[in-house]
Amino acid sequence: TYGVQSVYRSEGLNGLQPGTPYHLRYRLVGSLGTAYSQDATFDTPVASPTWARQSLPDNATNYLYSVDAVDERTLYATGSDVFRTTNGGLTWQATGARYLFNHYSYATAFWSAAEGVAVGEGTDVIIATSDSGRTWTSRLTLPSYTYVPKVATYNGSTIVAVGSNGFVARSADFGVTWQVGTLPTITNVSALTFAGPSTVLVTDYNGNILRSTDAGATWTLAQTVGDGVLSFSAVDANTIYAGGYNYVWKSTDGGASWTQIFSSPGYAYGMHMLDVDNGYAVSYSGRVFSTSDGWQTYQVTPTGSGNSLYAVDASGRGVTAVGATGTIRRLGPIFEEEPNNEATTSFEVSYNAEVEAVLDPNGDVDYYKFSGAIGDTVEISTVVPPTSDLFAYSGTIIQLFDPLGTRISFSDWFVVDPALGVTDRMVR
Repeated sequence: TYGVQSVYRSEGLNGLQPGTPYHLRYRLVGSLGTAYSQDATFDTPVASPTWARQSLPDNATNYLYSVDAVDERTLYATGSDVFRTTNGGLTWQATGARYLFNHYSYATAFWSAAEGVAVGEGTDVIIATSDSGRTWTSRLTLPSYTYVPKVATYNGSTIVAVGSNGFVARSADFGVTWQVGTLPTITNVSALTFAGPSTVLVTDYNGNILRSTDAGATWTLAQTVGDGVLSFSAVDANTIYAGGYNYVWKSTDGGASWTQIFSSPGYAYGMHMLDVDNGYAVSYSGRVFSTSDGWQTYQVTPTGSGNSLYAVDASGRGVTAVGATGTIRRLGPIFEEEPNNEATTSFEVSYNAEVEAVLDPNGDVDYYKFSGAIGDTVEISTVVPPTSDLFAYSGTIIQLFDPLGTRISFSDWFVVDPALGVTDRMVR
């Protein structure tokens, strides 16, 4: 009907391994006995992670330089403003920080969902908020124009910011007051991180890595690695990774010494390690690299964007990457925002989006909208978590409407699996 064609898929084949060939025979049981079809084979391809596109308010197309995930729902991203989401990126809001900077905001450091600082360029170079960015207060004003692209914190009690011409500032009182100094050797910083409560590392595009063991009060040159370092990711107080133009380095002594462990996938602008083995790095042309063995090997994951990505952060079940022309890509769930029980209050989602929602009370309706092209095949599915009581399951109804509100498809067919829950799927 209406030119919409169904695509049927198998259901209930659980426990199959990816990249594995399997044999299949059909069995027909009747009054004359049992008959089998000829043997057939099929392969289970390795599924690639799917990244969903997200958008800034008013279709802003500025560069995004950093993303700071407080948790899987609350994130801050910086560019022409400091942007905030509280639902994993379903919606983003500008906080108004741009009115305090002369130009861009380049990084944030939050120690709670509400409290944090942002750095930028101009004369007011450090600003702070205690109400999730609803209001901002200038915390450091300099006599001359200064570029401050990096800031990092250890639980808010200690904060370090670095910038042009060796600028460094540190705070020991949650960003209320700051002491300004000068970094030795480095003039053009590229990355900054804490590795424990008092160890801080900063580097430049020439591979000079400075180390402080007193929370940024004094600095020494730890090592020059011979290639530009673009990003740090500290797993703990001892293990830190560094990504560069051509290589990845690793330290196991808190940044005192570094060993090249692998040829970089190329221009690791941002890196986030989940543990000593697993992590992500972002690069040009919208590429995300992932590793499961501490960068001994890596996999390339396309994000559907051709724009450079400059930062990545992972928290809980979500990974978010940001970059040029307002690019935001999300791997993992986004979270329902009420009200959305009418078409006029629906929220827009992109292909590959995974929305975590609550249908309560019984009969609750949630609306979402998306845009596609003629010829696209779209799968819409719902999964209700499993329960020990098979009779307690209640399925969902999926309906698809055109822009005029005419229903063009309907699905009330679902599969119950004690391990997976209730799955309802529509493929059109």
